[in-house]
Amino acid sequence: YRQQKKREQIVKALDIASKYIEHLAEPAVIASAKAKDSAIVAGTMIDKAQLLAGEPTQITERKEPTPELVQEIQKKVIELRKLTG
Repeated sequence: YRQQKKREQIVKALDIASKYIEHLAEPAVIASAKAKDSAIVAGTMIDKAQLLAGEPTQITERKEPTPELVQEIQKKVIELRKLTG
């Protein structure tokens, strides 16, 4: 029962969203929109389209320090200690 209700809510939400998307695409609505509002709508629509397509909406990267970078930082710490006493 719960899964069925969830599916029904998803269908309703997508139907409402589709109606708003159609409304936003009307030339009169586009012409009357402020630049800030247009940017927000465009960004949100791109983000949601990527979600629906199964694509990432955020790309993050983490790099581990290399031995060379660690040595460089250690040298800078030593130099700073010499300067600050």
